Amino acid sequence: MRLILLALAAFIASVPAAAQLIAPPWKVYPEVTDGFLLTFPGEPDIEFTKWELVPRRPADATVYSVRYNNALFRMTVVDATDTFIKEDPIVARAIAKISEGGQVRENQPTRVYQIYGRTLSVARPDGTTLAAVFYASERLYMLEASGPQSASSDMFRFLRSLSFDRNVKNRTKEQLDAYWAACTRGANGGQLPLLPSGLDDPRCARD
Repeated sequence: MRLILLALAAFIASVPAAAQLIAPPWKVYPEVTDGFLLTFPGEPDIEFTKWELVPRRPADATVYSVRYNNALFRMTVVDATDTFIKEDPIVARAIAKISEGGQVRENQPTRVYQIYGRTLSVARPDGTTLAAVFYASERLYMLEASGPQSASSDMFRFLRSLSFDRNVKNRTKEQLDAYWAACTRGANGGQLPLLPSGLDDPRCARD
């Protein structure tokens, strides 16, 4: 599974145009405060709670969720302002928590505009969880869709709809240069990716 970017001219200005392509109950949900745009199958419930960025380091979190077609669609945003915790342990713990009770089948780098993160697929006894994790602007974003095989098309649609402000980025030039240096040719004789998503991008050959 690969996150596919919404073709938006601007983060908020494009909402009316994008909404015309979406049939009820799906709707574009712009969350200006938390800095994302996402298509939910209905109006999300909003819960304010706590999330441990790393063990014994709780932070304020906002959870947006909708249940539809026997599946759960959820975005969790955690405020990591002034915690001084690095991205890697925060993302690693998020992936560990999302995958609890299941088996990780995929854990790969991904990106949305200039925001780089991880995408994963978790097999469960009653279905699958598709998820993406990003850390940007001192916020942890956890996007999850969990449900049976019958809801897979809705789950993919949900994850593919994620968009961030395209002016925001979470990688330095030095990090991006390292991605390019690690990706010298396409995997299995395939085309070299236009923009590698990380050091372990599966589209890049591993010598």
